[in-house]
Amino acid sequence: MSINFNRLKKHSLTLAYKLYPENMTCILEDIKYKKLLQCIIKLDQRIIFEEQTLFDEDENTLLTSLAKVNDTQIAVRGDNSYSIKIWDLIKGKIIKTIITNNKNYCLIKVDEKHIASGGFDNTIIVYELQTGKCIKTFTGHSNSINHLAKLNSNHIASWSNDLSIKIWNLTSGNCLKTLFGLHILTNSFVRLNDTLIATGGCNRLIQIWNLQTNKCLKISQDYSTFSLLRLNHSLMAGGVNSSIEIWDYNTGKSIKTLKGHIESVIKLIKISEIKIVSGSMDKSIKIWNFQKGNCIKTLKGDGNPVLDMERLNKAQIVSLGRENNLRIWNI
Repeated sequence: MSINFNRLKKHSLTLAYKLYPENMTCILEDIKYKKLLQCIIKLDQRIIFEEQTLFDEDENTLLTSLAKVNDTQIAVRGDNSYSIKIWDLIKGKIIKTIITNNKNYCLIKVDEKHIASGGFDNTIIVYELQTGKCIKTFTGHSNSINHLAKLNSNHIASWSNDLSIKIWNLTSGNCLKTLFGLHILTNSFVRLNDTLIATGGCNRLIQIWNLQTNKCLKISQDYSTFSLLRLNHSLMAGGVNSSIEIWDYNTGKSIKTLKGHIESVIKLIKISEIKIVSGSMDKSIKIWNFQKGNCIKTLKGDGNPVLDMERLNKAQIVSLGRENNLRIWNI
């Protein structure tokens, strides 16, 4: 295995771990990510799928993150890109390209009219979806932004490679609070309620942070995560050991373990109060009954590991694969 250190610098530790969990310090020199495919899956008695090549992406750009715009549109960003592409999933084409002021790493939908990106230049920028104009820039982090999360209608949270979490007021752009104590390998983040957030990562540590008291509770010191999900009063974690672990986040007590994947679980999304979906490096997507703890259905497409997923509506999700494959699934 040869290592291109210049390329390695362009990828975060989180992304490197997702792509190559067996050797998180290496990025293969000959990676080529060119095609974004749309595969519409119809689930009846069997799986019928149809592929369409939508565009050839720059070989240096790896598509790694999705953000839902509405039930038929998705925002896609690349790890080494100065643009956010808005896809119409019904028409199967890009309807808008927002040229960004930074190399964006993470995306969130702020509201029906705005999207925010966190970048390698340590800033968070809010863009108007209709015009693509930058309307606000948040500064304060001293290293690249790894993740953004919406806390409520007027507040977002960011975490950064400067090992801090910042809480921002969307209206004023002011940083309201900074929490220190993150580990360098933190890679997952979820809002639990108005005062609690949870973080996890490849350091085998899951933490609950109280935004009012600034106190931190460690609920697990032996589970490396890629994705966290809140469901009712439970905290779910998907991670390196291929299982989905579930805790009561108020007590820290372990509730249940869901087993079925054979490689790392990269993303968890909620479908209903009893149903969740998991995407894995084992190239499958599984639908689970949370209450019974069993796998209802396993979806497999073109044999690509899953890097990200978003829920579109009650009946559909969209997934992003390792070879830049964008697929819509009826669940």
